[in-house]
Amino acid sequence: MITLLKDKIAEFYSGGEGFTVGKCILDSDDAILIEALDLQGKWDGFYWMKKNTLTEVIYDSEYIDKMKLYVEYWNDKKEQNDNHPTITYSELSANINDLLKLAYQKKSLITIIRNAEEELDTGFIKSIENDKFTLECVDISSAKMLEILEVKTDEVVFAEIDGIDNRLLEYAYSKNK
Repeated sequence: MITLLKDKIAEFYSGGEGFTVGKCILDSDDAILIEALDLQGKWDGFYWMKKNTLTEVIYDSEYIDKMKLYVEYWNDKKEQNDNHPTITYSELSANINDLLKLAYQKKSLITIIRNAEEELDTGFIKSIENDKFTLECVDISSAKMLEILEVKTDEVVFAEIDGIDNRLLEYAYSKNK
């Protein structure tokens, strides 16, 4: 069983070679919400993950020690600029339905991974019904409208909300209309 410690910087593995660095800020029976950090130790977004996708969580490594120093540096310099959440912590939830509604209300891009899919889907939520939602996808290569997907909510295993990459893509998309 994986032990989750709130507000402790860790490496979160969910299969594959890559991992996410951040702090678990919310935890439910079946999911967690991570405040993710980028490679420079700056705030990078909120990542929601189903717990059954987690393969390992590491709290003690040389890499984590380095990341803690990076975070300390940015906190000391107060140079985060626009690299901070636009969503307040009180608006956040470990429930995917709540996060989808939040992205819909704020009209912000969200990135998801669905069961057994390797590719990410990024887009705007256009409608939400009981157990599904419509995602107007944006091509991350061109920042132009791609396709419209109907997604069953229980298929989502990962979601990124209020992330820096999505903010940049959202800006480029708005300029490409």
